[in-house]
Amino acid sequence: MPHERIAELHRALVEEPGDSARARMHLELARLYVREARFDAATRHFREALAFEPSLLAARHGLNELGQAHDTGRRRRDVLLGWLRGQ
Repeated sequence: MPHERIAELHRALVEEPGDSARARMHLELARLYVREARFDAATRHFREALAFEPSLLAARHGLNELGQAHDTGRRRRDVLLGWLRGQ
């Protein structure tokens, strides 16, 4: 269940000391929020992932896709779900 996984990841972030692991948790949260069409939360977690691991390309691509979907007026959820399928 996505809601359970989201809660689990938020709890784990408090306890996880490693930057790389935290980056990956934020990335997973961002992807889960995209699936739920919660784009502000997804953006925040993509950015957090990059703050912990600037070279994390999946987070950079996710932010880019969010921006492109918004800029072109396309339905963001459809665009982002297509992007997630390609991951």
